[in-house]
Amino acid sequence: QVRSQGTAAENWQSRADTNAPRVAVEGFGGRNFYRGGAGSDVAAFGIDDNSWGIGVGATLPIFSGGALRADLNRSRLSLRQLQRQRAAVEQDVETRVRISMEAAASSFSAIELTADAARAATENLDLITDSYSKGAKSVTDLIDAQNAALAAELSAAEAKYIYLNDVITVLREANDFSLLLDAQYANDWFAEVQAYFQSRGVQLN
Repeated sequence: QVRSQGTAAENWQSRADTNAPRVAVEGFGGRNFYRGGAGSDVAAFGIDDNSWGIGVGATLPIFSGGALRADLNRSRLSLRQLQRQRAAVEQDVETRVRISMEAAASSFSAIELTADAARAATENLDLITDSYSKGAKSVTDLIDAQNAALAAELSAAEAKYIYLNDVITVLREANDFSLLLDAQYANDWFAEVQAYFQSRGVQLN
């Protein structure tokens, strides 16, 4: 909307000229198809049944030039304001995209970390279960290990969901959902994202 308003203001300025005269041309034509009654014969007076005329007029905005100049100045001021608004909007969009990209990088790293924690919790549960079967661990230890393993698995699943949500946020902030519609675009996009993450020290497998 800011871009369209700015373009309209630029077009108005390109057409505005406070000193340009205004020229108008007018013409008319007519024919009398019937005359009747006393005195209807006017041929003796050099009057026929055809009539026409043309006129040309021109006006120079001597007195209204100041108003036009004021309108032009207001338009220039409005254009500068719209240009600043456009720059602010572009900066705001870029900032939101960068923030969402950083969030996606963080959530992607969390996927691997939570997966490692889930594997470790599962291995610990196996050890506790084996020890419990031999009488070396209590039932409380077994329940604690089971709860820890379950919590770790849930965290790993949640990390994947958070990452997907962050990716959708990136697409929404960039106003570009081609990633979901074009396979080749998706491959190129993920390659760029991978390079972006690696440039920030995030190792992707």
